[in-house]
Amino acid sequence: VHQAPQVNSAMPAQLFRNHDACGDIVVPIGGVEFQTINVVTNLFFVVAGRALAVKSRRSEARQSGVLLLAVAWFSAAYHATSSWGGFLLDICAMAIWVSHLVGCCQTACAGLGHGLILPRPRSPEHQGAWFLAVASVGSACAVGAPFVAFEVFDADPVTTWNVWANSFLVLVLLVALPGLFCLAREGLLRPIVGTVAASVAFILVGVIFTQLIHVLCVPGHFTALPLHSMWHACSATSAYLMVNLVDDALCAAAERSGGLKEN
Repeated sequence: VHQAPQVNSAMPAQLFRNHDACGDIVVPIGGVEFQTINVVTNLFFVVAGRALAVKSRRSEARQSGVLLLAVAWFSAAYHATSSWGGFLLDICAMAIWVSHLVGCCQTACAGLGHGLILPRPRSPEHQGAWFLAVASVGSACAVGAPFVAFEVFDADPVTTWNVWANSFLVLVLLVALPGLFCLAREGLLRPIVGTVAASVAFILVGVIFTQLIHVLCVPGHFTALPLHSMWHACSATSAYLMVNLVDDALCAAAERSGGLKEN
């Protein structure tokens, strides 16, 4: 099948071939390409997001669950089109989710008195605006880097994806490192070390699958299924565990301040 060469442009419907579709059942629809399995496996994010939105004790963690549902929707939009515009929607949703989680973690750190790295709102009524600012700045920085790489420096889709992956990693570390430091100082880390290890393990396995795409699938050694779909499964599981940990930290902070756990 003849395929038109990749030409970088600002058109949102332009195909963004970063090899995520390798091994998938790809169905051409008009000018876009529908990645069947990669679309369906976004159900992992739906399951994780719904569970968090319904069962989390703190409102901040429930909000994170709702944002994870948005990740599922916009990731599906990308894989249903394989387009540059879809990719931007996908990474915007992920950046907003993890930036909000940075805010959640910092709220817990403020309540427990350790690991605070961001300025806090002056009064509780400004908390919502503070969360919006954190999510806006974090997502703008994380999404801006791959956007500039692709549109300004004419990076290819694989390089652009790698720039995004590193931006996303920075946001994840802004959640994990202050949070773990805070929990360790409070003596709360030992009971949850297994959950922490599982969360890290799942995300690392997911990253390995994304790299195996270029080692196994692109050269044609293994094309039975899209390895990117395993990233969906692993990252959704890791996200679920991570938000549960933040939920526990938020509850501990609320207890410390004399507040009540939310149900």
